[in-house]
Amino acid sequence: MAETKVGRLFWTLMDRILRSAIANGRFRVIWPDGSETIYGDGTGGTAGVRIRDEATLRRLVTNPALTVGEAYMDGGLEPVECGIHDVLALLCWNIRQRQIPVLQLNERVGRLLRPILQANDAARARRNVAHHYDLNGALYALFLDRDRQYS
Repeated sequence: MAETKVGRLFWTLMDRILRSAIANGRFRVIWPDGSETIYGDGTGGTAGVRIRDEATLRRLVTNPALTVGEAYMDGGLEPVECGIHDVLALLCWNIRQRQIPVLQLNERVGRLLRPILQANDAARARRNVAHHYDLNGALYALFLDRDRQYS
């Protein structure tokens, strides 16, 4: 994989996050370029992941709480020699034990941006209603009876 400058930046950020977050256990990361890094002190649990591409890496750095699950489901994050439960257990145990500045900052920024990102003025509400309810009658015919009743 040809690494970009932006990809390298996110690799560096993720490396710093993991170095500060994983104190106990052994957490193995296989990066998009195939290189490997081991985090932790080797005691306790063991887990590993393969990060398949730069896009997944970027998403993990910018929104880890949401991305871990999404990336696992879409194949961008793959457990290595363990299951997803092992990965989550090791990560969660370590994160609960430590104060991680980058993750705290991420959470604060999210709280600050939430009112802006979730603003729902009248115009946006109308668009949302139209998107969800102004649907073609053929769709309803698939699951409603002749009288458009749902039993």
